[in-house]
Amino acid sequence: MNIMYKLALKLIGLFVFISIVACSRYIHVIADRSWDTCTTTKKGLDSSCSYFITYTFNSDGTFTESHKSRDLSKIQSNYRNFWKLKDDILTITLTGENEEIIKSTDHKTKWLDSSTFYIIEKNAVSGVELYIYFQSVD
Repeated sequence: MNIMYKLALKLIGLFVFISIVACSRYIHVIADRSWDTCTTTKKGLDSSCSYFITYTFNSDGTFTESHKSRDLSKIQSNYRNFWKLKDDILTITLTGENEEIIKSTDHKTKWLDSSTFYIIEKNAVSGVELYIYFQSVD
């Protein structure tokens, strides 16, 4: 085998390896996007699940929420909303006026595709598992 042929084979092998690694480390992006949410007690989306809250995750680490059935603009809030997504763990943090942490929760995200993911949360009162689906509206 000549040297150019061997070099070509090595380059092809390197390209295939890099492609496999890149595909296995797909990074999900939620920043600068709005997400409609649907909460249900059963796994899987169906037509009975209605979207009524929209979250917008900003690139500065803050997020806002809007309810489709209520106008929250007149309600004064004394806390700020923060988010962070690292290694498919979504951390939601609420802080008070003095930046003290009121509540912080970690949620493992499970992606269905690039525009849909869900988290599982346990209802604090009833103990029932809730599936919260996020669908990109962008």
